[in-house]
Amino acid sequence: MKRYIINKNDILIFDLDDTIYREINFVNEGLKGVASYLEKKINLRKKIIFNELKKILHNNGRGKIFDIFCKRKKIYSKKIVKKLIKIYRFCNKKIEVPKKNLKIFKKLKKNFRLYIVTDGKWQVQSHKIKLLKIKKDFSKIYFTDIYGKDAWKPSLKCFRKIKKIENCKWENISYFGDNEEKDFVNLNKIGAKTILVKRWSKSRKKISKTHSAKHAIKSINDLRY
Repeated sequence: MKRYIINKNDILIFDLDDTIYREINFVNEGLKGVASYLEKKINLRKKIIFNELKKILHNNGRGKIFDIFCKRKKIYSKKIVKKLIKIYRFCNKKIEVPKKNLKIFKKLKKNFRLYIVTDGKWQVQSHKIKLLKIKKDFSKIYFTDIYGKDAWKPSLKCFRKIKKIENCKWENISYFGDNEEKDFVNLNKIGAKTILVKRWSKSRKKISKTHSAKHAIKSINDLRY
């Protein structure tokens, strides 16, 4: 069901990962790139390596995947882990925005000013933007990492920059994100409009009212205005 949430004077700001595109596709392509590289280094087929890397990810999260794998296979060194991280981050060439999302962005930019605010290492996030081919659809893209750790969400630092550019009120800022643990809490406090995009949402556990988005939609395509 389509929802009337945004108004004609709103400034629309979007998260990137799991809001505009599905992040697991980037993760899997990165792991496949690592598996292809490791196949030449150790006596294992890349499919087996890929599946083991995915299990480590599932059990331990993203932080130490390659450390754990390399120690298991007795090939660990800081140098090889650094190499694998670089392959993981930049080998990817296949991620894309769903066609319906691309269409809605092209429609939205005719009537609204669009921005992206995204956490994560800025070089990697910039690489994703290039792969997704969406830069032209947004007035500006803010990589919080460029402005320092104190700009990472839920910080309002980059949002304040947008507010100043647009000379608007907080109530005229609509922010779309997927992670209720960090995306919305400070924006809620100052009266911005917060919208959870549920399609690929990371929010799984019970979230307090202060952290919860004020609105929720299944997909960006559910918007009406």
